[in-house]
Amino acid sequence: MSKSNISYIDKVLERDLDALSQAGLFREIRNTQRTSAVRAKMNGTPLLLFCGNDYLGLSQHSRVVRAFQNAAERCGTGAGAARLISGSSPEHTRLEKKLAAWKRKEAALLFSSGYLANVGVISALAGKEDIIVMDKLCHASIIDGARLSQATIRVFPHKNYVRCEDLLKRGKNFRRRLLVSETVFSMDGDIADTGELVRLKEKYAAVLILDDAHGTGVMGAEGRGVVDGTGLEGRVDVIVGTLSKALGGLGGFAAGSQTMVSYLTNRARTFIFATALPPAVCAAAYEAVMMAEKNRALRQKLFSNMRHLQEGLSRFWKRPITVETPIIPLIYGDAQAAVKAARQLYKKGILIPAIRPPTVPKGTARLRLTLSAAHSVEDIDQLLRAIKALGND
Repeated sequence: MSKSNISYIDKVLERDLDALSQAGLFREIRNTQRTSAVRAKMNGTPLLLFCGNDYLGLSQHSRVVRAFQNAAERCGTGAGAARLISGSSPEHTRLEKKLAAWKRKEAALLFSSGYLANVGVISALAGKEDIIVMDKLCHASIIDGARLSQATIRVFPHKNYVRCEDLLKRGKNFRRRLLVSETVFSMDGDIADTGELVRLKEKYAAVLILDDAHGTGVMGAEGRGVVDGTGLEGRVDVIVGTLSKALGGLGGFAAGSQTMVSYLTNRARTFIFATALPPAVCAAAYEAVMMAEKNRALRQKLFSNMRHLQEGLSRFWKRPITVETPIIPLIYGDAQAAVKAARQLYKKGILIPAIRPPTVPKGTARLRLTLSAAHSVEDIDQLLRAIKALGND
């Protein structure tokens, strides 16, 4: 197509894309072929992956794959419609019961993605007469759900619970107060103080929603999540989770009281109007939950890998590194510098894309390194050598 045939809007968009490129913020989709939980090929080049959320390596596990295949042969490839239209399969119902028991809640409700779960829960529970108080580093799905609700939004600095309390106190005249936080923060890998969040929730009669996407399957003795074993499970109103990270599949869920789940079934637009997860996906997720709950060796291997990485980084990385979760950010600050580092790692056969604004705050561009139980010690040593070489360069 000649330049003269380009529409006005395309010309405007091209200028915006050029500006993104100049700022080191332009993004492109990579075509990769995964060959295992932590390996892939890109343009024929073998790559070691330290960028996914497959924390337990379950997406490639034979038991999970077999559960998917068997259900697909019985049920086909799709659900056909939203569950309120065409009904609920046994696979959906069985998985919801399992998730509720795992999270020690009365009931659970499946969504077609974790993103849709957060958007649906928050926009269902809040409206124009309400206030939402949230951590500054909450995921985009939480932010979008809050905006869609049309509630008043107040943000407190990351894990600054003194400021959080002040905002809740100021919000006493609103009809309803929602307090929202991630448990494991997706870009920084640190953990919220859930005990303090519960205290503030109860003191100010707020509705507490915890997004446990990156804690589910990873944290706790049985992978139940960050509040596992704390005695706080019954004091959190809604726990949102995902099936697409440690459980290796696709989908999201919200767990809470039976009343809460009934309300979400009737009010959460991203549940009511979205096509349901394929039953085969639910069957695979059920098997993944069973493995995450019973196979402690997977989490033990993951945490062993985390310790090995921290010990290795501490020998040469200039900034202090605290590894609480499988998410380890290497902060570069400047977006171009992070992009350059990512390209150099790619040349060494390692894929860790640069994370840049608006995904993270301006001036905090980084390599977001993630670990899996499927990584070997040799894989991590290869990564450490490559990162050390970056520092020398």
